[in-house]
Amino acid sequence: KLDPLSYEANATSQQLTEKLNFVTFSNKVIKTLRIFGPDGKTIVMTGSGGYETDATVSQTDWFKQIVEAGGKSAWLDSKAKGYSSDSGSTFGIGRIISNATSAIMVMEFSTDVLKSEIGSMTLGENSSVVITNPSNKNIATLDMKAIEKAADIQLTKEQFEKNQNSFTTKDDYLVAYYRSPVSGWNLIGEIPISSMVKDAKKIFNYT
Repeated sequence: KLDPLSYEANATSQQLTEKLNFVTFSNKVIKTLRIFGPDGKTIVMTGSGGYETDATVSQTDWFKQIVEAGGKSAWLDSKAKGYSSDSGSTFGIGRIISNATSAIMVMEFSTDVLKSEIGSMTLGENSSVVITNPSNKNIATLDMKAIEKAADIQLTKEQFEKNQNSFTTKDDYLVAYYRSPVSGWNLIGEIPISSMVKDAKKIFNYT
């Protein structure tokens, strides 16, 4: 076992930091990239975020989520203040990268990436698209101040059991949703039925 205070450990850490810096700064959507030990202590960190108190990291829900994923990628919900100090609004992906050491890598991405994606989707007049988590909280909306807050559309337990479906609301909106098998998040779109009828009338008039 390598002594963390030894010269060899410091040299290895330096090499790792240089490699991570290259990855981070060559990909502008990555805000921070960190590697933790199984105890939550930071081994290497690069990017725009500051350090957290190591003692608290291993006790966080997101760290436990990564550990429980058992080597598979764990998608971490958007957080208004991110997963490290000064990183801003981010979401993350984490996984165990070494079964031998149980080292954990966490990458943070700006939520602007998600906002840009849903902003490019249009279903019609007065429509909206959001991304939510299994707890019906916002992962991405055009109003990013709503991140982590309860979503306007609350999917029921029965709806969660289906990967994709559609339904109408009491306010006469058509809602369609799709649950990603990769992230577990829900992509939800809604549009007033009146807007759809209006478009149908235009088609009818042209024909």
